[in-house]
Amino acid sequence: MVKFQTMTIKIIFILGFTSILIVSSQSQAPPMLENHFEWCINVTKVDRTIALKARSHDLSFIDHKGNCFLYCICSGVGFCDKDLKLVTKFLEQGTDIDKEKIRNAGEKCNQISTEDECDTVFERFKCFFDHVPETPVH
Repeated sequence: MVKFQTMTIKIIFILGFTSILIVSSQSQAPPMLENHFEWCINVTKVDRTIALKARSHDLSFIDHKGNCFLYCICSGVGFCDKDLKLVTKFLEQGTDIDKEKIRNAGEKCNQISTEDECDTVFERFKCFFDHVPETPVH
């Protein structure tokens, strides 16, 4: 009987621990940028050349799929909040750029709005990189 109870306790412990691991893995941060980069290329069907330009902050392209690629990255990785506003706190990480400059650019650029969410994100990023061109490539 004692052996059965010990085995039952072990099984309950293992099931509980496994449940905790499953729940915690589902609530992790968004996928790594590199994985999300590839995923967004596949979802938006954007030309890889345009995606690479966007990644290096070269927004000289005119391509709606490219704009939607930025939307996908922005919303999926955390560069934007649920309202598609640039999250300046995230953009401040890993840089020596004056935080005030980043916040001011974010406030100004987050006022931009278009009828299309992809275009809105594109215009906000374009504005931000115009104001803070030294932003590091992520």
